[in-house]
Amino acid sequence: LLQPASTVAKMLHYKAAAPMVTRRLFSSQQLNPIKWGILSAGRIASDYAKAITITDGAVASAVAARCPTKAKEFATLHGIDKSYGCYHDVINSPEVDVVYIATT
Repeated sequence: LLQPASTVAKMLHYKAAAPMVTRRLFSSQQLNPIKWGILSAGRIASDYAKAITITDGAVASAVAARCPTKAKEFATLHGIDKSYGCYHDVINSPEVDVVYIATT
């Protein structure tokens, strides 16, 4: 299920062009949603969180940043349930299926 970023961008563009077809492919009613964890709370992570929000079958469920306060602010802004001050907490979370690394 992991796709390169360019493929995800194409899928998001495809969704805008043909929403009925995309709903059939990515319907959260057919599958359990993929629960994403995001490592970092910067601008690119924010863009990715927004993309997850508009993608059927995906939900951002946790975020981590080196600063717990920044992680909490990010989670509040993007409607994410869990925030952590340690990357390992997201990686080890049972609430996360896939981790997006938005930091170097």
